[in-house]
Amino acid sequence: PDESGKPESWYILEAEPGCGLYLGLREGVSRASLREAIEREEDVSRLLNFVEVHSGDFFVIEAGTIHAIGAGVTLIEPQKIAPKRSGKTYRLWDWNRRYDAQGRKDPHGAPRELHVDDSFRVIDFDGLRGGAFVRQIRSPQPVMRQNGASVERLCAETPHFGVSQLVLQDGNALEQTCAASFHGLVVY
Repeated sequence: PDESGKPESWYILEAEPGCGLYLGLREGVSRASLREAIEREEDVSRLLNFVEVHSGDFFVIEAGTIHAIGAGVTLIEPQKIAPKRSGKTYRLWDWNRRYDAQGRKDPHGAPRELHVDDSFRVIDFDGLRGGAFVRQIRSPQPVMRQNGASVERLCAETPHFGVSQLVLQDGNALEQTCAASFHGLVVY
């Protein structure tokens, strides 16, 4: 209630070999089979598309998409939160983990709060599935622009935000006018 969804993106900085993301539902997964897996405390990740990633990969994830970051992946997550909204994320499943009172993993502890009913109200069960879905959200080869010894790599431009990687070389400085919109800068 009173939310607008939170479109976001993931820019992969580093990924260990074989590591990746869980993005959207696999072919043939129904609303009923997903709910049943959650209620039985099964491994819900088997119902999701696993996508092995590499440094420089970029994905645009619309609101209503089930998504999770796998182990061994370091990323930046630009996102758009509508004015006067919180950008709340619903937790559908938490890998069946349990935690002690201090928040440390503990097989005898309690699970974190889940938002299963809220999640089911916003998940896009009618959208693309499987490999077609992954191809749709994976950003194509970036546009490269040379600026002297520096290189700008335009990763994505969406209605909500844009993401570029700028590699400065040979002592170049970053100069940019940012008055027209909000800009975030991550130095890596």
